[in-house]
Amino acid sequence: MKKLRISFNSIVPAESPVHLLAFRQLKSYLDFQGAGSSLDISFNLFLADQHPRDMARHIRDQGPDMAAFSVYTWNAVCIRTVCGMLKEEIPGVSAVLGGPYATGMARELMADGSVDFIVKGAGEAVFHRFLEEYGAGGSRFENVPGLLYRRNGEVFENAEDGVFDVGVQDYPLDVKEGDSELFYYETSRGCPFKCRYCSWSTSERVIRFYPREKIRRDLEAIFELRHVKYLGLCDSDLFINREHGLWVTGCINRLNRERKRKGWPEVNLSLEINPEFLDDEIIDALLELPMGANIVSFGLQTVDEKVHRDHLDRRFHKEAYTRNIKRLYEKAARKGLGEKVGRTTFVEIIHGLPGDSYQGFRRTVDYIFSELGMTNFISYRFQLLPGSYFWDHARDYDLVCREEPPYLLVSSDTFSEDDLERAERLVFFMYLFSRVFRAIANYVGRNVAEGRLEVYEKIIDHLSRSYPEVMAELAKHYHPSHEDEAIIRMLKYRTDKDFMELKYKIVREAREIVKEHLRQAGKSENGGPRPRSRREP
Repeated sequence: MKKLRISFNSIVPAESPVHLLAFRQLKSYLDFQGAGSSLDISFNLFLADQHPRDMARHIRDQGPDMAAFSVYTWNAVCIRTVCGMLKEEIPGVSAVLGGPYATGMARELMADGSVDFIVKGAGEAVFHRFLEEYGAGGSRFENVPGLLYRRNGEVFENAEDGVFDVGVQDYPLDVKEGDSELFYYETSRGCPFKCRYCSWSTSERVIRFYPREKIRRDLEAIFELRHVKYLGLCDSDLFINREHGLWVTGCINRLNRERKRKGWPEVNLSLEINPEFLDDEIIDALLELPMGANIVSFGLQTVDEKVHRDHLDRRFHKEAYTRNIKRLYEKAARKGLGEKVGRTTFVEIIHGLPGDSYQGFRRTVDYIFSELGMTNFISYRFQLLPGSYFWDHARDYDLVCREEPPYLLVSSDTFSEDDLERAERLVFFMYLFSRVFRAIANYVGRNVAEGRLEVYEKIIDHLSRSYPEVMAELAKHYHPSHEDEAIIRMLKYRTDKDFMELKYKIVREAREIVKEHLRQAGKSENGGPRPRSRREP
C-alpha cells in the first residue's frame, strides 16, 4: 500500500530557527493512534525572510501529496504566497492550514483556491480524523468536525466538536526532529482569562494540564538532547496552578542536575509569568533555575487599572504586581543573583491599546523605570488579532489597522497616528538605554528616585538634536525583541572603536543632564536632598 506523503512546514522568524511544537504534536499523536505506518512525514524548517519561491520548490522536490502549514499573523502572508506557488509547482498537491490565524480567518484563506483544507482549533484529533477520510477518498469530509473543505468549487465548514482534552492524552512527544538550541514545549493548554486583545478571549476559558507522567517522560527525552540549551514553555502561565508550576520547575531542576553530572550545559527556561501569582516558594524555585530566573516575561500591557478593567476585561492588581516583582529582586540580590536576574527578566507592554492614550503609555513606561526599577522591557504595537474580542468590536473603538496581517494599529479613538509615532520613538530610545547605553540607565537608576521618564525624555531630546545621524544608524539595527539578531548587530556596531569614543562622550553629556535635573529639583546625586551652600539662605 502506498504511503501518503505529508510535508510539515514550519515558517518561522529568522531569529528563531526551530520547528513549531504543533507539528511535533501532530506526528506524535498520529504515531500513537497507529496511523504513522501509513504515512511518510517529512519536516521542513523555513525562515520567514527566505523567498517563497525557494520554499515552494524545496517542498516540490520532496514530492508530497499534502503540504501542511501552521499559520500565525506574522507568517500568514508568506504562507498564502507559498501555497499559490506550490499549486504552480505541483498542481495536484493538497494544501492544508491550521493554527490560530487559520482558525480565525478560515473563510478568507479558502477564498482564492490555493488552500484546499483548513483544520480549526486544536489539531490532533481533527487532523487524524481528516486523514482517515482523505485516505478513504474524501467522500465523507462532512463527518470531520472543525474542517473546512472544498467540493465542486464550493467551500463547506463543519462545526467544531468540543475541546481536545490534553488532560487524558498520554502519547509520547517525538523529540528527534531538528537540532536547534531552543525547544518548545507545553505542560498545559488553554487560558482561564479573557483578555480582549487575545484570540483566546472568545474561546472556552479553561486550562487543562497534561498528565504528569507524560510531562515527566517528555522532559526526560528533551533533556537527553545535548544540543538543547533553552526550553521555551508555551503555557499561558506556568503558575496559574501553583502546585503544577512547582512540580514542573522541580522536574527541570532535577534534570539539569543530571546534565551537570554528565558535563553537559544546563537547559535555561523561557516562560511567561503573571507576577501576581508569585510567592516565596515559587520565587525560590525560579532562583534555583540556571542563571537565576532565566528569560522570564512579566506581562503588564498597561499600568492603568481602569483600562484593564473597562476595556481589556483583564485582572490587574498593581499593588500585588509591584510587591512581588520587588520581592523577587530582593531575594535574588541576597543570593548574589541580582545582576543576572535583572538581565534575564523583562516586562511586556503594548502601545496603542484600545482605551489607552499616549499619556497613559508614558505612565506605564515611567512605572517600569521608576516604581519597578527595571530597564528591560518590550513594547509591541497593538495588533488586531482575528478571533479576538476587539476584532469583532473594532468599530466601537474606531480601530483603524493595516489591511495585511499582522494588522498593526494605525489609529484609534484614543491613540492617533502621531501618538503611535511618538510612542515608537520613545520605545526605541528606551531600548537603546537598556541595550547600548546601559551606563546611562544605571546612572539614572542610582540617582533619580521618582519621575525617571522625565529625565530620560530630556536625554532623548538632546540625543535627537545633537546626534541625528548616529541615532539613525542605530535605528537601522533596531527591532523590538529581546533575543533576535538585531541585538547582535547593535552590539557589534557599538563596539566599533570610533563609536565607543562617541558613546563615552554621550554618557558624560547624559550625566550632566541628570545632574542639572537634580539641581533644579533640589536633589543631589543618589536621590537625596541637595545640601544648601553657605551662600543660600
